[in-house]
Amino acid sequence: MEPALAAVPERGKPEKSILVVEDSPTSRKVISMVIAKRGYTVNEAATGAVAIRKARERTPDLILLDATLPDMTGYDILHRFKNDVRLKNVPIVMLTAKNNPVDRQKGLQGGSVAYLTKPFDPEKLLAVIDEHI
Repeated sequence: MEPALAAVPERGKPEKSILVVEDSPTSRKVISMVIAKRGYTVNEAATGAVAIRKARERTPDLILLDATLPDMTGYDILHRFKNDVRLKNVPIVMLTAKNNPVDRQKGLQGGSVAYLTKPFDPEKLLAVIDEHI
């Protein structure tokens, strides 16, 4: 089980949790560090199955979701989350290397609140997270 990363939340700001679903260990670590520095609690998942289990065990305040995972697509996970009564209102941000209009449309029509591509701008990622959390 991967430990959750956490930073001290800003004064008066309630601690929020983000589930980072990313199969690349390097990308997952970088994304998690950027988010944790902002004061969010970060939980990680490297596969769709782990992401689904973790999201159901403890509902996150936001999910960052890669489109390409070893066991299923991010779009499949997005569909499952949006059809799960416990998770359907959790904002999901797609963060992926898939940078074509068809994939972007698929993610946004599937229910993601934003579709960001890699390599990502940390400030833009944090702005999107802050807007939707």
